[in-house]
Formats: sequence, C-alpha cells, structure tokens
Amino acid sequence: MPYSCLKEVLKKSDLAVFFDLEGTQFSHKAIAIGLIAYPIENDRIIFDEKRKITYHSYIKCDDDIGPIVTEMTHITKETLKRHGKTFHQVVLEITALLRQYHKRYFSYGWLDITMLENAHDEEDITERNSLINIKKNYCDLHQYFFKRLVDDKGSSYSIERFLKLFDLTSSGPAHDPLVDAISLAKIFSFYQDNPEVIKKLVLQNYMKNTGSNGLNKQLANLLLEKEVVTIKDLDNLIEEYL
Repeated sequence: MPYSCLKEVLKKSDLAVFFDLEGTQFSHKAIAIGLIAYPIENDRIIFDEKRKITYHSYIKCDDDIGPIVTEMTHITKETLKRHGKTFHQVVLEITALLRQYHKRYFSYGWLDITMLENAHDEEDITERNSLINIKKNYCDLHQYFFKRLVDDKGSSYSIERFLKLFDLTSSGPAHDPLVDAISLAKIFSFYQDNPEVIKKLVLQNYMKNTGSNGLNKQLANLLLEKEVVTIKDLDNLIEEYL
C-alpha cells in the first residue's frame, strides 16, 4: 500500500503543522514566521479548509538584516520595530493555538530549525521546551522528498519548482513565511492524494537520484533473494518506500 513511510511519520500525531521562517542574512535569527496546520486522522492529513489553523508574525530581533533578505522579503528593522513581537510572545501564541493537539511539524529544510535555535533563549523554560518539542516531532520535507523525487539532473526541487511540477498556484509572493507555509501544505496535499502520479515521477528519474540509497538497498536485497528483479518489483518497493 502506498505511503508506508509517510504513515510512520504521521503515526501518533493528530495535527500537521507546516511552517516557514525568514531570518537575518548572517546570524540566521528568525524575524518572521508563518504556519498553517491541518488535523491528522487515520495516519492521513485532512486538508479541510474549515479546520485549518493559520498564524503569522514578525519577530523582534536586534541583529542586522542583510540586504538580500530585505530585498526578498521587504522586511526591515522598521518592520520589526513597528510590528514585531518578542520570540517569547510568539511561542506563547502558537502554543495556545495548538494546545489541544499532539503535533508533527513540517518545514522545508533544516535552516528553519537553526533559526529557531538562534532565536530562542536557553534560560527561558517556555522557549526551550517549545524548541525541544519541535525538534522531537520535526520532519524535514526537503530530505524526505529528495530521497524520492529529483529532476532530470538529479537535483532536488525547491518549493517554487514543486508548485510548477504539480501544476499548483502560489497563494502570494514567495518569501512571505505564511505564503511559503501554505505552498508547502499544497505540495504535501498533492503528494498525498496522487500516489500513482508520484510513483511515475519517482521512476522517471530514479537512476539519477543519489538520495535513494534506502530504496537501492531494498532492491539489492530483493535481487539477492530472487536473482531476477523486474520493473514491477521496483514499482512495489516504491509503494512501500513512499
């Protein structure tokens, strides 16, 4: 059955939280966060717009914001001064929003975790426990997808390229953290609801995927066991690997 690995990720969770952060260019401290969350039922994310939870906030930060970040996000020191909240306040607000759920957090790359680590105060119990909880329940979707889906050059997809690949539209300008979080949820929704399409895409560039070592090992073991393997065998293994 498709998505055996995905079900392991979702197991024992009842809320999927897709989040994105923007950070300072050099110190990688969080200056904005956006998230969208959907319930998980029977090891499946329920993308019901009536049941979604969203959050967006700027985060106060004394560090310099690099010019590239300002150019991409339009966030300046003045933005944070006028609209920013303390990281502690942001943590409290998000915790209150999600309090009733056991959570599973999804972002597109480890840099988001780095920005959270750099923003939190180790002496603040609330902030420290929040970070511990996120890291314990965190899924790096960049790594998850890279082990399965690459382009014809063997490269991983960005969020923008995934939207194009799946023929999805963005909800707004890139590098707005809430927009990017929503885009990530859209990508995941397509991935979850179209297993046959995904299997074809995995097979399409399978030979160029350097991230699929786990699948290759399974295929090698099957070859040792059967002496001959077919495309159907690979297809079955992909179903289990998704």
